[in-house]
Amino acid sequence: KNIFAIGDMAFENNKTIKKVIIPEGVTSVGFRAFANCPELEIVLIPNSLKSTENYAFYECPKLRFSVPKKKKAPPLAEQETVRTD
Repeated sequence: KNIFAIGDMAFENNKTIKKVIIPEGVTSVGFRAFANCPELEIVLIPNSLKSTENYAFYECPKLRFSVPKKKKAPPLAEQETVRTD
């Protein structure tokens, strides 16, 4: 199956997730999709990602993003005080 979006609150409050690889073809990450995931350390962003909804990565204190060359980190990254690579 092809995945085009990660839905609202899909992984919110997950206390064990450490790494997320968003597959190529996903274009959006929903509201609070990964909010309050305290162990989440890295999210690999595909070229296809176009938008992240509010608080998609809120309260993820260890989080940093890995983005393809020539692509910016998700716009909310700066607002949510996470690191980018």
